[in-house]
Amino acid sequence: MSEPTSTSVAVVEANENTNIGDVSSSKIIHKRKRTSKVWEDFDLITKPSGVQEAICKHCRHAFVGGSASGTTHLKNHLPRCKSRRFKDPLQQLLAVTKTASEKCVLEPFKFDAQRSRLDLVRFIISYGCPFDVVENPFFGIFTTNLNPSFKIISRNTIRNDCLKLYKQEKEKLYKYLDTLSCRFSITIDMWTSTQRLSYCAVTVHYINNAWQLNHKIIAFTAMRSPYDGKTLCRVIMDVALDWNIDKKLFSITTDTISNNDVMVKELKKHLNDRSLLPLCGDLFHIHCSSHIFNFIVQDVLGEVSELLYKIRESVKYVKSSQLREQKFENAKNQVKIFPKKEMFIDTAYRWNSTYEMLDCALEMKEAFCRLKDIDHDYHIYPSEEEWKIGSIIRDCLKIFYNTTNKFSGRRYPTANIFFTNVCTINLKLQEWGRSGHPFLRSMAFKIKEKFDKYWEDNNLVLAIAIVLDPRFKMQIVEYYYNKIYGFEADKYISRVRTAIFDLYMEYGGELRDLLPSQSQASLAESGSSNLSLRFGFEVEASDNEELADFDKWCIDSGIASNIALTKSELDVYLEENLFPRSKDFDILGYWKLYHLKRPKLSAMARDILAIPATTIASEEAFNTSARAIHKYHTCLRPEVIEALMCGQSWLEPTIKTKVDGEMEIHEEGGCYFDSVIQTN
Repeated sequence: MSEPTSTSVAVVEANENTNIGDVSSSKIIHKRKRTSKVWEDFDLITKPSGVQEAICKHCRHAFVGGSASGTTHLKNHLPRCKSRRFKDPLQQLLAVTKTASEKCVLEPFKFDAQRSRLDLVRFIISYGCPFDVVENPFFGIFTTNLNPSFKIISRNTIRNDCLKLYKQEKEKLYKYLDTLSCRFSITIDMWTSTQRLSYCAVTVHYINNAWQLNHKIIAFTAMRSPYDGKTLCRVIMDVALDWNIDKKLFSITTDTISNNDVMVKELKKHLNDRSLLPLCGDLFHIHCSSHIFNFIVQDVLGEVSELLYKIRESVKYVKSSQLREQKFENAKNQVKIFPKKEMFIDTAYRWNSTYEMLDCALEMKEAFCRLKDIDHDYHIYPSEEEWKIGSIIRDCLKIFYNTTNKFSGRRYPTANIFFTNVCTINLKLQEWGRSGHPFLRSMAFKIKEKFDKYWEDNNLVLAIAIVLDPRFKMQIVEYYYNKIYGFEADKYISRVRTAIFDLYMEYGGELRDLLPSQSQASLAESGSSNLSLRFGFEVEASDNEELADFDKWCIDSGIASNIALTKSELDVYLEENLFPRSKDFDILGYWKLYHLKRPKLSAMARDILAIPATTIASEEAFNTSARAIHKYHTCLRPEVIEALMCGQSWLEPTIKTKVDGEMEIHEEGGCYFDSVIQTN
């Protein structure tokens, strides 16, 4: 007996006593093809009495099946058929959703054209793709094969979608930043383009209410060259006013060009005139460590340019043919050297690759010396003295290499990690300056001038940041300053101590116990108005008026010292034992835990720890060339470029989880794309 196909209707002849649900024993007669798709889900049977019935293939229920009855009642049954509920073709695709307990939940998937269009815009922004990628024929084939329902849009539509998304997300980020109680530190970085335009990137750094370190590019402004420091100051001030953060600025990090120094001077004056900067701006300007270190490293590498040339040529020689590679392998085997890294030629404008090339070559020094003996065609090789100098340079560069890696991260580096690294460099420079090797002494003398300028401008804010690390506090400052300054250390330690107490007072902290330098006589002259200086708490106005003579009598009699003092949050913090050091210590987690117990001190720590040491991200930290706009974007209008660069910074992947049947969207950084693009 042949089975009915999807294109035919099975007509079954049955006896009166035949079970309607059992059609396997009935005779199936093939009739003409019926056009309605409903017959894909029904079998048509003819009973001995001549009555036709339609049997549902899923639930086996019988319905009137004559041609005069039509198929409407059959179509109405299918959505209600419980046996068919999960066999709808639209429900064959399942989406996987994770719950809060990391369990996977399968749910029916339904294609959303608007969401797919939004995802495409997000991809183009995040990866920096050219807009005309959507007009590529192979892109159309790719999307059509994924889902034919997705409508391909033009590059002009993609551009407009990017601008719409930028405006929507800018408004959301503005509202989000406005809700934060912290201060903001900003970094300024200049970009170039093939057009006659420069771009000023302004990035805001902050620790959010969940005590997470974050950064967002809030402006990417086009500037026509030449421009001066005053013009740059107006641009930065306009950005601060546009985002309503001018009253909440804490610091600004810039590179060392003269225009930036003028800009910071003008900006600092403008903000100080309105009393908006902590400590009158003493902590306001931070010099970018990556730029300083890059300049220093270029001076160091310039001293060994001939050695580096010989190493590059040696690597090229070895890799120029298989025969030479085999000879070099034989040389390594003979001297028993088995390096973990392969040799490579460094990349221009990235000094970390030069350091790694030098480090790798020094590891295989003996192999190169052996190659010189067994291969008479190998002529360009370093001398023994050059190898010694190379070893000195490698050790010098290593400290800058490690420090730059620590400073240039975006997610984890809080300001407390900078102090010890910078102090170590300072001590190394002093050590190299006393070295018996004339080359090392000469090199240290050349680079110390640049480093001393950086140290002089930045050491105060770096010291305050390390004091707010409970593992070190003032003890680490005293230790390093004694080694750096010697007998003058007390003066610099006192400067740090005074600055941190003054800053704490500006955050609303209580005045600490009266300093020894303030005499009892001066306190008596000031009367009860200064009683809080002595007692450590505010005296109410009514008490001052009624008991003023009593307060003065206590001070004159010398019995005020018997009154119990209330110590400030800062005093208690500094007097506590140092917190145990561990590799997984989370300083933001520490202050998050203590922010209710020490609200004023934690507010100060929150702003200090968010200060960045560099203006650029880790992938650009070793780059000695100017940062440039991607070639795909140089022909775009400045407002479109700003939308792409800012959007790329704001774009965060969202994680959706299901908790108790409700969908929750978890985001990182306070801003995510969840907008809906309106179809044109």
